Amino acid sequence: MRLKMFFLVVIAVIASASFSFAGPPFPCPTAVNSVHGNALAIVHDTIDWKGDTGKLLSIQFTVMSKAAFLNDYQRISAPVTYWGDWAWAVVLDMNKEADRSFSFCGVPLITDDAHFLILLATGPAFRSALRIYRQGDSSDRMEDGTIKGVLVKEIKLNELWPAAKIDPILVWTDHTPEWFAFGTFDFTPDNLQLIHKTRWGNAVRINLSDGKVLKE
Repeated sequence: MRLKMFFLVVIAVIASASFSFAGPPFPCPTAVNSVHGNALAIVHDTIDWKGDTGKLLSIQFTVMSKAAFLNDYQRISAPVTYWGDWAWAVVLDMNKEADRSFSFCGVPLITDDAHFLILLATGPAFRSALRIYRQGDSSDRMEDGTIKGVLVKEIKLNELWPAAKIDPILVWTDHTPEWFAFGTFDFTPDNLQLIHKTRWGNAVRINLSDGKVLKE
């Protein structure tokens, strides 16, 4: 489903943008776990279907922690993992221009404590490379009771890449690697920083609490 909607979004962008995009699409992930498996993020699309075609209305990223059974009489002995504690979510509204820039299958990363969600832009990410969200306040909930995530900061590509490596022509082809290709991402043990090393070997640290980028 996400793959089909990806093609629809690509067609719309090609018609209105100055760059070109072709070739196989990025494989849209529908779930991701944290480094030690203590947190999980699930991706869900809301689509307005009309026959065999559909319009993407929103994309929701729901973050969950492992469910804790604190009392002996509640515990379940089974080779499975239960999720759901302190669930919170980020919803991208395709009616908002700012959110549409992340409709090319935004790739989620989550901290092991489930407090931060990072969305990596795919496709022509010359303007915005990633977004940082944090778990919102328990008083601010969606209709289903899920806590709303709060946008911390949107990080531009020029904050991460060496200045000489950013293409001023803004051309995107089917041979163009994703901006994060051949690079790495790691979280610090305290889950408060994201460390990104680019394909050229330079590294940056990003404070997840305020989005400040620190170049090493």
